Amino acid sequence: MDAMDIGEALPDENIPFAIHIQAPVIDEFAPDEVDDNNNDVQMAAHNDPLAEDAFAQDALLIGEHPAEATGIEAELPQQIIPPENAPCLRRSTRNPKYTKKMKLYKGLPSSDDDEDANLDMALSAIMLDHDPSKPFTPLSVLTIEPYIPISYKDATTCPESTLWKAAMEDEFQSLMENNTWRIVQLPAERKAIKAKWVLDYKPGYKDVEPRYKARLVACGYAQLFGVDYLDTYAPVVKHYSIRLVLAIVALKDLEMIQLDIKTAFLYGELEEELYLQQPEGYVIPGKENWVCRLLKPLYGLKQASRCWYSKFDDAILQLNFKRCLYDPCVYYRTSPGGEYTILVIYVDDGLVCSNMPGVLTDIVEFLRTHFKVRSLNANRFVGLDITRDRPNRKLFISQPDFIRNILKRYNMHECNPVSIPANPNHRLVPSMSPTSDEERHEMSRIPYRECIGSLMYLMGMTRADIALAVNQASAYVQDPGREHWKGVKQILAYLAKTIHHGICYGGNPNAALLGFTDADFAADLKSRKSTTGVVFLYNGGPVSWGSRRQRATALSTTDAEFYAASEGARESIWIKSLLLELGIDVGQVLIRCDSKCAISLIHDGEHHQRTKHIDVKYFYVRDQQDLGNIAVTHLPGKDQPADMFTKPLPRPAFEKFRELIGIQSAME
Repeated sequence: MDAMDIGEALPDENIPFAIHIQAPVIDEFAPDEVDDNNNDVQMAAHNDPLAEDAFAQDALLIGEHPAEATGIEAELPQQIIPPENAPCLRRSTRNPKYTKKMKLYKGLPSSDDDEDANLDMALSAIMLDHDPSKPFTPLSVLTIEPYIPISYKDATTCPESTLWKAAMEDEFQSLMENNTWRIVQLPAERKAIKAKWVLDYKPGYKDVEPRYKARLVACGYAQLFGVDYLDTYAPVVKHYSIRLVLAIVALKDLEMIQLDIKTAFLYGELEEELYLQQPEGYVIPGKENWVCRLLKPLYGLKQASRCWYSKFDDAILQLNFKRCLYDPCVYYRTSPGGEYTILVIYVDDGLVCSNMPGVLTDIVEFLRTHFKVRSLNANRFVGLDITRDRPNRKLFISQPDFIRNILKRYNMHECNPVSIPANPNHRLVPSMSPTSDEERHEMSRIPYRECIGSLMYLMGMTRADIALAVNQASAYVQDPGREHWKGVKQILAYLAKTIHHGICYGGNPNAALLGFTDADFAADLKSRKSTTGVVFLYNGGPVSWGSRRQRATALSTTDAEFYAASEGARESIWIKSLLLELGIDVGQVLIRCDSKCAISLIHDGEHHQRTKHIDVKYFYVRDQQDLGNIAVTHLPGKDQPADMFTKPLPRPAFEKFRELIGIQSAME
């Protein structure tokens, strides 16, 4: 949405200024009460000195001529008009105009109208970390509230310096308690790695208080392979595994708590000899040239995550837990007495589920003998909001806060919501990419890639319903056009309407593992490759899904459906194997396909003359069918929910399939 359309006055200081200057492109989903006529807006701005100053301010922030940014012809003093051969980005010579919150941060006097802003001293406004001599990109804008310092000096001089100093002091005390280093003189043949303070603010949720957090991080990019580190790989739990465990929790009505391990990386054992510069603000007087000989793997080191995982793995195995072969970050334990316990570890956050409440307490107490551990209610885990309906054995996961943040970040929080994420009558094609340098310059100001990244994370966690739309839009991140950006805005407008939607597990008599596969033949108009859609449901909700372009070029609809079924077979074996490790035997996995020709090819190998070109790896689905691990059966196309992962659908069909796969609102 065009920032100038909202209120027709000063832009919201919480919105990145990179978005304010996208007026010609962002106008599709403006609120009904706003006039989308750009000429009227510009005339209103021309007559309103406040709005004119705001537009000029946005332009000057990136070194652009105000008339060039707003379309308003204005006469500027001769001395600030750049010569023809000057770079487009320059340092403005005009006096800057600060917002109210920026005045508070800068310590500038404010007017009487700003007295109410003094109550909000802890919140700072837009902070720019951008060198005007370098090309501007949206990544050079930090628009986080409250203001997040970018250095130690910044943290000790901002209005919230007391809170940031307390956070850094807490971190430093943790480093000292863990004997992270000892002060020595640097050997002649070695170099010390730089250290940097990284600060962040964690907002509160439900019964968890907000926190100011500081972390001392080593600049691991200076490490040399073979000298400072060797192996670096450390596993991280898959999102599929998290959803599968939560589906089991709903099915078995397990008790569940969350673990938070403080300064987790400091518990690892460092084998290499490494030296670190003394942290800023904590340099020992008289030993300014001395360095820290690291004894523990500090955050930022290339091997730090591997050292921590090895330490935690050794500790948890002492409790007779077994590590899953199909996901090494999932542990389980059973006993003849009927105990059933699952533990999931995501770096320094853990989720423990058990049918015996006393077991959870015992696990926490044991871990506290090795680490500093906080036990919390399992209301949020790795960004997932978790809500339970214990009487009906239902569990709901969603990300409404994340959706609100991205809507506000991309100035779509006041847009007109829509009912579908992709328009079935307007597909994105390569011909929509810019054809002139002017268009590319205009699109370079739009955070297309950043928005796609946010949507991909959301899609991969809880929103399977936007998988196809995100897949289509992400194909043009290298050279997006206006129509591509409109497609992204439609996804955001759809999220604005379905902000409380998520995945519901339970409340379904069919708790079996059920798969659906479908394909859209030659859907990519440029490469003529087909699109595969796969979704697997367990306990009534999706645990795995995907919408992607097929690697092989299908020569017929049968080929495309056969490739999709083969991919579904591979995914089903992984899910089935992980469930079997966790003590749940789902038996033969049913996979539904709407192509009878592909099913006959899987069952009996018919049409051999037409399938000689198919690669051997795609016949994996036939092997698993013969072994009895899967059963591929027919499903009419009108009842195929995987269809929503292969092509844009009209609203009735889309909403029908969305409900079938368990995507619904938490309010329902």
